[in-house]
Amino acid sequence: MARMMAMARTHTHTHTHIPLVVKGTSRRRLLVTSPGVLLLGGLVPATQGSPAWASSRLDSSSGKLDEAIMLVRNARREPDVDVAMDVWTEALDVASAGVLENNESGTWLVALACEGRGLTNLRTGAFADAAVDLRLAYKNLLSAIGTSSMPPKAVDDDTLPWVRVAVCLDGLGLALMHTNEYEEAQDAFAKARAALVSHTDPRTGQPLSFLSVPVYAPAAGLRGSAPTMRQRVDLHMALVTYASGNVTKAREQLASVDLGPDPMGKGLYQFWDARAAIAAIAYDDGDVTTAERTWASLCEATPSNPPSVPQNIVRARVNRTAQLMLDAEAMMTDKNCEDLNTGTYLPCDDAGIPGLAGSASPCVLYDSGEVTRRLWPAVAATAIDNVRNRS
Repeated sequence: MARMMAMARTHTHTHTHIPLVVKGTSRRRLLVTSPGVLLLGGLVPATQGSPAWASSRLDSSSGKLDEAIMLVRNARREPDVDVAMDVWTEALDVASAGVLENNESGTWLVALACEGRGLTNLRTGAFADAAVDLRLAYKNLLSAIGTSSMPPKAVDDDTLPWVRVAVCLDGLGLALMHTNEYEEAQDAFAKARAALVSHTDPRTGQPLSFLSVPVYAPAAGLRGSAPTMRQRVDLHMALVTYASGNVTKAREQLASVDLGPDPMGKGLYQFWDARAAIAAIAYDDGDVTTAERTWASLCEATPSNPPSVPQNIVRARVNRTAQLMLDAEAMMTDKNCEDLNTGTYLPCDDAGIPGLAGSASPCVLYDSGEVTRRLWPAVAATAIDNVRNRS
C-alpha cells in the first residue's frame, strides 16, 4: 500500500472489492465525445464488433462505464506517452467508480486500465510504478475471469483472457527484474508460463503457448523478437536468471528455448533475440567458442523465406501463377538500391534486412541500445556489446 501511495497524483479512493487507484490530470472533456471518441487523428466510432467465438460479452449500462470504455479505447490509441498515462489514470478512476453500478463490467475495465497504465510505465522505464499497476491488473484479471464473463465488447481486442493474463505477468516479471526483485520476477514468469500451458484456445483447442504475442505487449513485433508467447516468456525467464547472477542456470534455460523456424534448413533460426542472448551469455561465462560460433551464425546473411507451397492443388496452382507473375515483373523492374552506410548501389533483391542499411546479417541489429529497448537487463546489454566487439 505504501508503494501505491507513493505513485499517487492527487488522492486515493478505496473500495471493499477492487483496489482503486488515483485520479490524474483530466483530459476527458477533450478526449471523450459522443457518439465517438475524439482522437488526434479524428473521430473514431464508439462501437466495435466482437469476435465470433466470444459467448459471454458484457454490455455496459451506466454512464460511468460508458465513459470508462471510451477512455480505455482512447488511451490505447494515444500516441503521446504522457497523455496516455493521464488517460489511463482517468480510465482507472472512472472504472473504479463504475464497479458499484456493474460489478462484472467494472472489474474488467479496472483490470484493462490498470494493465494499460502498467505496460505504459514499463515502456517508459518507470519500473517500480509498472510493478504496482501490473500486480493490481493481475488480481483484477483473475477476479474478472472468475465471473465467467468477457470484457465489454466495445473494448475487446480479440485477446483471449488467459493470454492477457500471461502478457500482464510477463510485464510484471520484466518490471521486477529491473527493480532487482529477481525471485518475484521468476515467480511472475512461471505463472505466465503456467497460464499458457494450462489453457487452450477455444477456437482451435491448441495450447495458448503457440499464439502470437499480442501487438500491445511492450517490444512486440520487433524484428527477431519472440513470435509466440511461450518463446517470449521462456527468454525473459532466462534473462532474469542471468540478471540474478546464476549464469549456468541461465544458459541451461536458454538451451531449452524454442529458436523458431529455419525455413532454409541452414540453422538460421528466426528467433534472433534468443540466439543473440545465447552468444552474449556464453561469452560472459567464458565459453568463447560457443559465443563466437553462435554470433557468427547470427551474422550470416539471412535470405528471404522461400515461397510457400500450399498442399491444396488449386491453391498451389494459384500460388505458382502468382510467383510467375512476380518473376516476370522482376525482369522489368529497376533493382538498384542504395546502401545507407556507403551510398553504394546494389540490387534490391540483395539489399538486406529493411532498416539495417543494406545488411542481411541479423547480428548488425544487436547492441546495448537495441536490447535495452527490448527490455533486457543492464548486465545483458553489457554482454551483448562485449561479444559484438569481440567479433
